[in-house]
Amino acid sequence: MASPSRVDQPTPAITSTPTQLEESTTPFVEDDDDDDDEDLEGDAEIELGFVSDIVAGEEHLAGPFVNWDGGKVGGQPTWLDPTVQLDVPCVCEINMSFLLQIYCPLDAPASAFHRSLYVFCCRTKGCPKLGHARAFRVQLPRENAYYSDKEDDAWRNPVAPVKRCVICGLNGKFACSACHIAQYCSKAHQKDHWKHGHKTDCAACAQQQTLVISDAAAMDDDGSAFVFPQYAIHIEQEPDRTLAQNESEAKMMHAYEQAHLQPRGSGDDVFTDDSEIDLSQKDLASMLGTTTQDKTYVGFLTRVALANDQVLRYCRWDDDEPVLWVHSEGKATDIPRCRVCNERRRFEFQIMPQLLYHLKVSGDLDSLQNGAVDLDWGTLAVYTCPNSCSLHQATTNADVVEEFVWRQPPHEQHQAPQ
Repeated sequence: MASPSRVDQPTPAITSTPTQLEESTTPFVEDDDDDDDEDLEGDAEIELGFVSDIVAGEEHLAGPFVNWDGGKVGGQPTWLDPTVQLDVPCVCEINMSFLLQIYCPLDAPASAFHRSLYVFCCRTKGCPKLGHARAFRVQLPRENAYYSDKEDDAWRNPVAPVKRCVICGLNGKFACSACHIAQYCSKAHQKDHWKHGHKTDCAACAQQQTLVISDAAAMDDDGSAFVFPQYAIHIEQEPDRTLAQNESEAKMMHAYEQAHLQPRGSGDDVFTDDSEIDLSQKDLASMLGTTTQDKTYVGFLTRVALANDQVLRYCRWDDDEPVLWVHSEGKATDIPRCRVCNERRRFEFQIMPQLLYHLKVSGDLDSLQNGAVDLDWGTLAVYTCPNSCSLHQATTNADVVEEFVWRQPPHEQHQAPQ
C-alpha cells in the first residue's frame, strides 16, 4: 500500500517455514461485541483497492520500487523474492489458486523494507474449505541481491530460472516428458496445459529450449479452472464518510426501519424494488445472500456505498481493528498468534465480495443470485504479525512467513464450520 507508510517494529524471532494449512491452535480470543450496530466510527484511515486492466510495461513490481504501490489480482504471483518456490495445498491436497498480492513495506525491521502479502484461495468443488484462503508474507531488506537500493533506479540483478508451474506459478515438481521445458506442480495442471495450448507448443519448446505459450493473452484475460484473470490493483483513500455517508445512510436506515412497520417472513429482505437505494447496492445484497434483521449488514452496505466497486480495504494494525464485517454472524473469534514470535496477529486488510465478479467464477448476476457460483465469501480478513518476523536464516533462503486469513461466509453459510 502507500509505500512510505512504514512502521517501526521490534526485532523478530526466527523459526522454520510453515507448510501446512494453519489452524487456530494458540488463539488470541477477541472480545465479544454485542453491539450489532457497528458503524466503524473510529478515525482509522482506510485505503481502498480497485481493479483495472494491466498496462504493458507497468506490471506490478516492475521498474523502480518507488512505483510499486498497489498490487495485482489473478494470473501467477509476481514474487518479491524471485527465488521463492512454494506449495500452497488445501486440505483437499490440491494447490490453492493465487488470488491477489499487495505491496506494503515497512521502515522497520530492516528485513521488511520491501514487503508483499500474497493470498491464495481454494476453488476445488466439493472441498470443505472451498472459498477459504491462506496468506503469505515475503520480504527483503533495502540492500538485497535483486533490486537497487535507490528508489528511482530500475536496476535488476538477473537470477537463475526457478522451477515453477507454468500454469499457476507455484513450485514446479516435474517437467513435460516430451519437451522437458514446461514445469508443473501437479498432473492436473499438466493435463490442463496440454489441452489448452501445450499440445501445439510442445515441439516449439523443445526446438527453442525455452517456454513457448501461444495463448498467454487469453489466459491473462479469461483465466482457467486453476488461474484467475489478471488485473492491476490501484489504491485510493476512502472518501470522507462524515460528508459522503449521511445521505446514503439515511436512505438505508429509512428502508430498514420501514420494513419493521410491515409484516414480513423471517427470510424477507428489507431492500425490495421499492427501497430508496441504488441498483448496485441491491445487486450486492443479492450476491451476499444476507437477509433482514441485521444492522451490521445495513452498515456494510452504507459504508460500501461510498465506493461500490472497491475490492480491498487496507488499514494496517489500527487499534480499532476496523474490519468491515458483512453481517453480524461469523466474525473473527480466535486469531492464532504468530508462529515465529508468538505475538498477537493484528488485522491488516480485507478482501471484499465485489472481487468475485471480476474473477469470472460465474457468468452473470442471475447465476450469482441462483447460487451457481462455485466460489464465494462474505469477506476475507487478513491478520499479520506486527513484528513482521523474519525466517531468513541464510542468504539462499527466501523469507516467506505464513499469516492468517479469517473467512466470514455469506449470510446463508454462517452456521457452517469455519
